[in-house]
Amino acid sequence: MIKIVQVNEHKDFKIHYDDKQFYALKGKNKEKFYTASSEKVVMESIDADQQKKNLKKAKITLDGLEFKQFVQSSNEFLSEGHLYFEKGVLRIIGMDPANIALIKRTVKYKGSLDFWEVGVNLNNLHSFLKRAYKRGMFKLDKITLRFDMEGDTFYMFLGNEFGEIRFPTLELEEKEAKVPTLKHAVTFSMQLSEFKKYVEMCDIVAESVTFFVKNNAFGVRAEGDLTRYNKEGIIKVKADDCESKYSIEYLRKIFFYTDNIQVNFHKDFPLKLVDDDGNTFILAPRVEND
Repeated sequence: MIKIVQVNEHKDFKIHYDDKQFYALKGKNKEKFYTASSEKVVMESIDADQQKKNLKKAKITLDGLEFKQFVQSSNEFLSEGHLYFEKGVLRIIGMDPANIALIKRTVKYKGSLDFWEVGVNLNNLHSFLKRAYKRGMFKLDKITLRFDMEGDTFYMFLGNEFGEIRFPTLELEEKEAKVPTLKHAVTFSMQLSEFKKYVEMCDIVAESVTFFVKNNAFGVRAEGDLTRYNKEGIIKVKADDCESKYSIEYLRKIFFYTDNIQVNFHKDFPLKLVDDDGNTFILAPRVEND
């Protein structure tokens, strides 16, 4: 049976566990650290089933458009995944089945649901939201979300003026993916609309795009069998000359809530795109063997 660790407060510190170690929070800062064997931490192990029963009273609200975009952009790369609810922020982090792209998506919510994880089928969720909001059938307003047990099955319920629909949750074996720490030689900011514009131009010519730095400026290039597209000097950057190739198919699927993104890459190194809210897209390079 799955166990969830519940820890009590130690003096004026709130104790948490992050799969590796215990740590204590005081305000927003980590003040003290504890090992799993620390006598200062008082733990009580409770059944996951009991935790689910406690969730019956939990109910949160999300912006309808933001939630739809959250699900749609996640479903571009994932068919199912873990939803993590933590202090007003819902997140999903996952690697696509081909292990080529990793995404981190977040969306804010209002409600008392904290520190909860649940597996969902993103295909079904996206299909419903797409149909419900097709051609203005219903207003894209606030969406309520709650959980409940029916028999031996744990469900997630979505509600709006369209009514309420339930989806069975999933017991996923895979753990949440971790966003790797990468050190890139090329880092700069630009508008997402500009970035995607040049990707679209490259898509006319080839299936992959080469990002490069030449003479302290960012550029793009794509080469087909007989055609070639090249654009230099798109934006000034402080970096040595280098280049790396990436899949256009994946780049066409990216979505961010804001138009400003940070672009990070290096020679034969993963591309990393990040927006102002920390939403992240990491794409493996296409490396050609000599």
